[in-house]
Amino acid sequence: MGWWGAFLRFTRPWRTLEKRTADEWMRRWYGTKIYESTWKPALINKFGHYYDQVPMSWMWARLHARTFRLGYFEGGFNTFVERLASTVERRGAKIVYNTPVAKVEQVGGRWFVTTAEGEQGPFDQCLLTTSPQLTLKIAPQLARDAAEYAQQLANLKSIGALVLVVALRWPLMKNTYWLNLPAQSPNKEENEIPFLALVEHTNFVDKKFYGGDHLLYLGDYVPADHAYFQMSQAEIEELFLSKLIKFNPNFNRDWVRKTWLFRTSYAQPVPFVNHSQAIPDLQTPLQGLYCASMSQVYPWDRGTNFAVRMGREVGKLMGKERGDGRGEK
Repeated sequence: MGWWGAFLRFTRPWRTLEKRTADEWMRRWYGTKIYESTWKPALINKFGHYYDQVPMSWMWARLHARTFRLGYFEGGFNTFVERLASTVERRGAKIVYNTPVAKVEQVGGRWFVTTAEGEQGPFDQCLLTTSPQLTLKIAPQLARDAAEYAQQLANLKSIGALVLVVALRWPLMKNTYWLNLPAQSPNKEENEIPFLALVEHTNFVDKKFYGGDHLLYLGDYVPADHAYFQMSQAEIEELFLSKLIKFNPNFNRDWVRKTWLFRTSYAQPVPFVNHSQAIPDLQTPLQGLYCASMSQVYPWDRGTNFAVRMGREVGKLMGKERGDGRGEK
C-alpha cells in the first residue's frame, strides 16, 4: 500500500490514469481486501452511487496535492470573501447583493442581464459562475446558438450536500479534528452512521474565536433528490444528533446550544473516465460570454485554491478578448 501511495503522490502525468476508474485501478494494484476496507468506503462517501465510475485521475489528484499543513482564515472564509469584495469595490466594481439573475441575453453584440429589478446593461462581457444546469437556464442562447457547448454543460453531473453545524457547551471529542466515517453502501439507510464527516472544528481553531462554543460539523454528500432535502431541520437533527453518543457516551441533547442547517443541490462535481475531454472551455462560443464553475476544475477536486486559479485564468481570457492588457495582471 505504501509503495503505490508514494507512486501516486510523486507521479506527475495523470492523463493515462483517467482512462481507468479508481475502482478498477485500486482493486488491481492495492488488492481487493485493502480497497474494500479503505478506498471503496471513501469513494462511496464522496460520490454515492457514482463511486465505481470515478476516474483514477481524481484519486491521483487528491493524493498528489495532499500536504501535511492546514491553514484557516481567522474568522472563517467569510473574512476572505469580505476582503475580496472591499478590494474590488475600491477599484471601481459594483457588487449587487440579494438580486437573483433570471436571464442573460446577447443583443446586438452586447450583453443584458435581467433581474427582478428589470434589465441591466449593456455589458461588453458576461461571466457566469453558476452550476452548469443553472447556466443553461439563465443563458438559453447557448442551447440555441452554441448547441455543442450547451450539450457539454448538460452532460456534466454533480451531487448535493448538507451540513448540520452544532454549537456545543462542552467538547465531544478530545484531540480529534476530523473523522471520515466509512460507508459500506451508497444507500444511506444501510450505513450505521447517517453522515460521512464528523468535524470538531474547535479542536483545530480555538473556541475563543467562536464565543466559547465547541463547533461540530456533521456533513454528507447526497443526490439532489435524496430524502435529506425534504426532511425538516428537526428531523435531520434527530437523526444526526442521536448518533453522537457513539463518539462520546456522556453526550446528551442538553449539550446543544444551537444548530444551523445548510443544504445545496450543487456541491460536488462528478468526473468520469476520460473526463478531460468532456469539460467545456471557460470561453463559450458566444462572444463575450464566459463560464467558470467548479465543474470545470479537473483533475483536482473543487476548492478555494483552485477557484482562485480558475478566476485568474478566466480573467486573462477576458482581458485578452478586450485587448486592453488587463488580463495579464
